[in-house]
Amino acid sequence: MTNFSADEMSNRWHRIQALMDERGFDALLVSEHANYQYLTGHDSLQFLHKMRPMLGLLPAQGDPVLFIYSLEEALARADGYGGDIRTYLDVPFPVGELRDLMAERGVEAGVIGVETGANQRLGLPLEDFDALRASLPAVQWRNAGGLLADAMMIKSHAEIEMIRRACDLTQEAWHALMHRIKTGMTIREVEQQVALALIDAGADPLDPGFIMVRHMCERSSDRVFRDGDLLKLDFGARLGGYYADITRLASIGPATHRHRQIHADMYRMMQGCVERFGPGVSTRSIAEFNSEELVKEGYQPLAANKRIGHGVGLELTQPPSLNREDSTILGAGMVIAIEPRFDSEFGRIHLEELVAVNNDDADLLSQGAEVLGEILS
Repeated sequence: MTNFSADEMSNRWHRIQALMDERGFDALLVSEHANYQYLTGHDSLQFLHKMRPMLGLLPAQGDPVLFIYSLEEALARADGYGGDIRTYLDVPFPVGELRDLMAERGVEAGVIGVETGANQRLGLPLEDFDALRASLPAVQWRNAGGLLADAMMIKSHAEIEMIRRACDLTQEAWHALMHRIKTGMTIREVEQQVALALIDAGADPLDPGFIMVRHMCERSSDRVFRDGDLLKLDFGARLGGYYADITRLASIGPATHRHRQIHADMYRMMQGCVERFGPGVSTRSIAEFNSEELVKEGYQPLAANKRIGHGVGLELTQPPSLNREDSTILGAGMVIAIEPRFDSEFGRIHLEELVAVNNDDADLLSQGAEVLGEILS
């Protein structure tokens, strides 16, 4: 359950509506999981069922109305949604009822924004969307993907604190994993331990978060962790639908001099990028700085579209991207995962922390990458 305050949700609607007014939209129809949750505060497992779309309709003025599967109404209320909810019984999805609701709300004509374009997906099957479009011939359907991305890129204080808590849970899980991971475990066994550690720390139990284990050693075909290997864990707890995203390194067995050297070099490179965060700074300039540092250290420059960071929120990766092609200007409220990398004899090395931009500089939401873990059991 998310349970953001009524003021928090109202502020979101007003921010979106201000963007709608600037860009000429009469209404917004959302059906993708993260967009729906942002609009409603409701995190629904129905997004696992393509047959039961969950939608929010936000007019240019007034509060949104939800059109959702009937058994979800009580759950939406429990998650704190206090507005208008309309339900449908079950499958097949009743396109006609959605059309009638839109007519009732006065949006059977005009410009309606939908989730098409870059970084967007419709949660409504294309066949149903085509039927809806055919039933509303006076509507001009327009891509609202950029509008949604711009709205969600700037996090409120409540959102940032949720992500900070998710980071704390993730770091807690990392500490626990130093005792739960054992020499001789396979990658799958390590992944299982990571999932359990995230749940034990307090992550959302049905979807505890993101887990990507990398077995880093010179024996590339050996997928069992043995003394002398490096573990790279790119992971993050999911809390109230919001993600953490951090990367940590640990030696299997006592850390060698080379392990410590690689870790120190990577941490220094990451910190150099973190220190450049602040309002008014372009994402491109941070990527260009990292590219220059790579060359100084004897590595290849950063490819123009290779990302060394990204936005994080209700999705694990959101705009902006930290690369040499994205010229987004950082502003207060943006939450960015910073993860430069280089190649070593062990494989591709990187560390990662989450940074929130504020009015003056930046705030680390996660901490702990400065310590190389050691798994001694």
